[in-house]
Formats: sequence, structure tokens, C-alpha cells
Amino acid sequence: MNIFDHIQPKSVEIVLTSVPWTITHIPLMAVPVLKSIALQNNRTCVGLDLNAVVLNWSEQHPFKNQLLDFFHNETYHAEIVDDLYSLYFEFAQVLLAHNPKIVGLSLFSYVSQPSTRYICYFLKKLSPNVQIIIGGPGCFENLRGNSSFADELLHNGLIDYY
Repeated sequence: MNIFDHIQPKSVEIVLTSVPWTITHIPLMAVPVLKSIALQNNRTCVGLDLNAVVLNWSEQHPFKNQLLDFFHNETYHAEIVDDLYSLYFEFAQVLLAHNPKIVGLSLFSYVSQPSTRYICYFLKKLSPNVQIIIGGPGCFENLRGNSSFADELLHNGLIDYY
């Protein structure tokens, strides 16, 4: 199930991506804005909208409703567990195929948290030395303080910064 076949890797210092789940086919702005800042600072960088790839995949999936339940409520259904494992494993492989030193994950909303947890797990499993930075409003339960979600990932060694 490689839904990421169309992505051609090139070696860069930084890989940025949006994290599923946001229901829009329109690219989210954080990744291109951050990419332009990286390029202005003489860093090699690629930006990927993997949220859109996963959205397209899920819309055609035979267990679409179960996937939606996972993305929105982190409810596990037996019929999608293997597909989710493959999805997040491949997601990490696509990011790491660019041989980055840094992977930046943009979380548009709290609904991105389950995907972020699994993507970070596979990134660290496949490449323990890659630095992972997460950011965006999806890191927080509200916009007034620390993020228990990001703190948990940092404490468990799944991210390096937020």
C-alpha cells in the first residue's frame, strides 16, 4: 500500500510536512511559510502536504468510517489496524527518504495528535538521530499555555523540540 509513490526524494537538511487529520484538499499554509523561511536562511528544505495524500487515501478506503473514527476519536477498529500501521510506517519512510537532519511536523488541530504520535514513533525507530520538531495549534489543548501532548512526546523521547 504505498500511497506516497509520487513523491520523489531529494537529500535536504530539513523536511516539513502537515500532519493528518485536516479535512481539506487545499494545502495548509504553515509548511510553505516555514519552507520559505528555511530557504531564506540558506537551509535546504522540502515541504510535503501529506495531509492531502492521507485524506485522498482515506476517502477511497473500504473502511472510511472506521478511519474517521480513529482520526477524530483515536478509536481502534480491528479492520484498520494493519492499514494504519502501514500508513504511519510509510509516512516516516517518505520523510526519511530525504535524508534530513530535521523533520518538522505541523499540527493544524488537536485531531492531528494521534497521527503525530505514531509518525514520531516510526521516525525515531527508523532514524533515532533525526531531530523532530512539532508545532502549530494542534500541539495545544488551548492556546494559553504549555502542551501536555507535546510534553508527553518530549518526555518519551519521540520529539526533540516544540
